[in-house]
Amino acid sequence: MTDIPENLVTIYGYVYTPSGVPVVNTKIVYSILNRPKEYAALAIDKTYQSVFTDEEGYFEISLFPDLLVKIVIPVTGRTVTGTVPYEGRIRFSDLY
Repeated sequence: MTDIPENLVTIYGYVYTPSGVPVVNTKIVYSILNRPKEYAALAIDKTYQSVFTDEEGYFEISLFPDLLVKIVIPVTGRTVTGTVPYEGRIRFSDLY
């Protein structure tokens, strides 16, 4: 079993209309694609989770490092898949 990392990694982004207006309260769906991982007493599995954008179109997702994550923004049709880095903050579009 792996210890809980001291810091979760923050994945963030903004959702805008083509004309640059923030998309407020839109759902961002994410899922873990690789096999389940354990951090102390927490099991991270392949379930889908969601967050919503704020009044500026901004969203954040905090995840453990080294998970393969798929992020979908249904309102725009955008999908990004990548591995959560080991520390810090990363814009969702920079995941690889």
